Amino acid sequence: MNVNQERVLRQAQNLLLFRSTYKESLDLDPLATQMFDRVQVIYDNILALSAKQDRSGKSLTDQKNNAMNTAIDTCVDCADFMSSYGHFQNFDPFVKIDNCKRTQLTHAREEEALIHMRKLVDVMDDSPVQTTASGVADELKQKLITEIFNVSNLLDVPKEYRIVHRDITANIDTSLTEYKGILNDSLKAYMRTKYQKSTPTLYIAFINAIELDAIPQRKRVIAGKFTNKAGDPIRLVRVSIDGQKAISRGGDKGGYFIQNLPAGQHNLVFTRKAYQVETRNVLIVPDETLILNIEFILENIDEPELAEA
Repeated sequence: MNVNQERVLRQAQNLLLFRSTYKESLDLDPLATQMFDRVQVIYDNILALSAKQDRSGKSLTDQKNNAMNTAIDTCVDCADFMSSYGHFQNFDPFVKIDNCKRTQLTHAREEEALIHMRKLVDVMDDSPVQTTASGVADELKQKLITEIFNVSNLLDVPKEYRIVHRDITANIDTSLTEYKGILNDSLKAYMRTKYQKSTPTLYIAFINAIELDAIPQRKRVIAGKFTNKAGDPIRLVRVSIDGQKAISRGGDKGGYFIQNLPAGQHNLVFTRKAYQVETRNVLIVPDETLILNIEFILENIDEPELAEA
């Protein structure tokens, strides 16, 4: 599977783990049970397709490795015969045989190893008498030629393998599309409507389960304006999130935003000199921006509002 397919499959796996964790509650919900059951069927089908794809790829890899090892064995036999003869008879073409030792062929890239093997066959063709005299019979030479041909075909990836691989990938995509349709068109809306208010802990767990791993992006998850009772903008408001150190937010027009909060419940405390402290408990949902406007009230309503600094 490609990277995107694997990410979506991990999401489905996390969703099913969530279902297992909250099985006792979800089993009492017939419609949710049907949706999760369908997700389980799709997930199992994708796993089976992926295993078939892996077996197909492993089979081709094993064939290539076996064919290459056989060709290397035959090439080394031929080269050893020819090199021995060359040194003994002072036959220069055989003395200068390069890159046909076992270590060299084993560590070379497959394409490079084939180039060295083909060059050895060319040397045999140029010196047929000496080749036979060295101990390389016609059968051994033909054996090497056949094995080079077999490895070349496997390196080109047979058409049948490409077809099988393409069909499996297409079937995986079809199943993932069905899964995403169930999640985005049915399950998300149902879980939000059914459990966001009645069982927030379960709903937050559901939201966390369906979050996809991705490259972190700076997303505005909360945005709004700071104003006073008259609607005038307030700037330089100190905002503390979940008890962390407060940071000043809010520009000249009172607008503010908060980035990269994880999904779930958060406690926000807004403070500004001369105004009452404002506290909000919020629920962050992935891929949604929460609009949160804060209206500040003077601490002492008997005194006129302080002018903005």
